[in-house]
Amino acid sequence: MRNFRSVLLFAELGDNLGRMSINPAIQAASVRILLVVLFVVVSDLAAMAQASRESFRKFLAEHISLTDAEIAGLDNGDLVVRILKGKDKREVSVFGAVRLDQFENIDLAAFRDGLSQRGNDSMLGGARFGTPPALQDMAVLTLDDRDIEGMRNCVVGDCDLKLSAAMIKRLQAVDWNAADHAVRATDVLKDSLVAYAQDYLVRGDRALIEYVDKKKVVSLAEEYQLLLNDSVFVRNIAPEFENYLRKFPAVQLSGVENRLDWSKIDSGLKPIIALTHGVTYARYVNNDRLLLLATKQIYASHYVDASLAFSAFVRFGAGDNGEAYLVFTDISRSDALGGALSGMAHAVVEREAEQRVRELLENAKARLEARSRNQPVPVSEPTKNGIFSRIAAFAGGSAFSLILILCVAAVAVYFFFRSRADR
Repeated sequence: MRNFRSVLLFAELGDNLGRMSINPAIQAASVRILLVVLFVVVSDLAAMAQASRESFRKFLAEHISLTDAEIAGLDNGDLVVRILKGKDKREVSVFGAVRLDQFENIDLAAFRDGLSQRGNDSMLGGARFGTPPALQDMAVLTLDDRDIEGMRNCVVGDCDLKLSAAMIKRLQAVDWNAADHAVRATDVLKDSLVAYAQDYLVRGDRALIEYVDKKKVVSLAEEYQLLLNDSVFVRNIAPEFENYLRKFPAVQLSGVENRLDWSKIDSGLKPIIALTHGVTYARYVNNDRLLLLATKQIYASHYVDASLAFSAFVRFGAGDNGEAYLVFTDISRSDALGGALSGMAHAVVEREAEQRVRELLENAKARLEARSRNQPVPVSEPTKNGIFSRIAAFAGGSAFSLILILCVAAVAVYFFFRSRADR
């Protein structure tokens, strides 16, 4: 408020100075007042930028548990990636940050482009849903034979795909003896997912389905409330955005854009059909700038129960006195990480997650800094299956479990601690 009053006073004095008659004494006094007010305004802006910087560092220390040395390293250009302790053994939580050396001319479009995964060879297909979502949006989606067979035998509590009870009921009505049963089953799944996407855009989390593929039901509405509760980064840096995500689509927030996409992902085993809600948010306060991208997976056909990620460009100040950071945080849950092999699974998946976040931030930093310098944007190497393949491997079921059961216990323990030591 003090800063707002200073700006108003500055404007009013400027108008009065322009209207007053030329009296040297009065004009000199007015100029001195203007300079004082200008100093106050600049001081206020500098103080606000400094407060934002300090709040960011306090968050890193208190919530990410970075040491003073690690924060100093981040300020000097080190890339920091930290696996965070989750509240559920199905959960993998990762945080990463890196400081940018060049950060001028970075707007929302440049930020999106910097995060794009060109050359990601795990993406087998996908498209953006229209408004409203329509069946033609998923026209090119195909299912492999394993998913077709899995749908044929699907019942509540025992299904190879993650589906709701209503989806399973529709599949059970398919004539599986028909020559074109694969086409019919694919059309039913497409229609179910499109109807789900339409409902989600109207009702938000109230439309989220329950996975009933196993005896233990997974409520996505409950999962995402818990994941958002644990998303301390966005709550600290943009609580208004967290509130928007929690209450979508019932509330409005200036600077927000929404999109809904479907994708087909090569996991290394079974392809994953996913629906993802992407939300971008831009906030400008004086010279500070915040660009946020939230990705919320509202459906996945295999392996992943829920996933909520945030990517952020955070700039404090501008010019020589400014500084900017790229931040990435993700919390994902998979039933493959919650079984008897949870400890070993976490060791492998967490190592893979740490590596992928490091690659993401390195590539994004290079792309954004090149754009800021008006240089050609580098093309990153194709990204492999990564964490999906690791999760899929531990969800592979009996083969992997049987091997471990047949192994001598000492050998299993040796490899477990060896995997830890290699991190």
